[in-house]
Amino acid sequence: MQEPAVARPGSPRWHARLFATPETRDTLDAVFALERELWSIADTQLDHGVAHIKLQWWHEEAGRLAQRQPRHPLTQALAARHATPADAETALLEYLRSVELDLARTTYESATELEHYLQYCAALQRLAAAALAPDADPQGLAAFATAVGRLVRSAEILRDLRQDAWDGRVYVPLDWLAAEGVDPAALREAEAPPGVARCLQRLASEARQHWAAESAAAPGADSLRGLRVLAALHLALIDRLEQAGFAVGLQRLEPGPLRSLWTAWRAARTPMETA
Repeated sequence: MQEPAVARPGSPRWHARLFATPETRDTLDAVFALERELWSIADTQLDHGVAHIKLQWWHEEAGRLAQRQPRHPLTQALAARHATPADAETALLEYLRSVELDLARTTYESATELEHYLQYCAALQRLAAAALAPDADPQGLAAFATAVGRLVRSAEILRDLRQDAWDGRVYVPLDWLAAEGVDPAALREAEAPPGVARCLQRLASEARQHWAAESAAAPGADSLRGLRVLAALHLALIDRLEQAGFAVGLQRLEPGPLRSLWTAWRAARTPMETA
């Protein structure tokens, strides 16, 4: 039987599913597909009015999820796996908040504002983790899942900096750019001024530090293997970008297929210590 295409072959999410335990793949399928579905609302090619209609529908769906009466196949799948519908509703609403910010092309004045956005982006990882490891310590599980989601989105922001800038989305805190004397418009340039690389290095360093701090006491459940692989691959992506001096405007920089396979395999075979 052919495996469902929930992610681009060779991508971090594809590897996460590949190395996940068989019994957890359906949950990851649902979460990754829901992430893709909601992310598409903020697509720059989508009519703004249509996007807001979709957002409203999903807000209503969150309420139905809380009542265990979801209509969408993806939320139906998650409702069947999540023991606490109110928490599932909260996670969905938080992720929708990140979609709203992207749709509005919100800029972030400071690292604090960007942090709020990253926390919203991690909501679906928290939803996934709760379904994958329902018996784990809730506080440690939430901290681990948030760290995964935050790391994933930080790596994507670094990788997609120039394209996002052309789409009118600037995620680098404006006070960081101002301190380096960089106009946000410079993020569109193929060869950005040196101050941009320094800002990206700062973002990368904060992503690593947050991951190291919050993942240290993560639950060691094997059911979380897919999320550990997802995090390891995005750490490898940050490493690759750093090695290239964050020259993200010149080419799409990603680890090669062999490096990705090795990184995923190693992460899958190295469970974290149980708190």
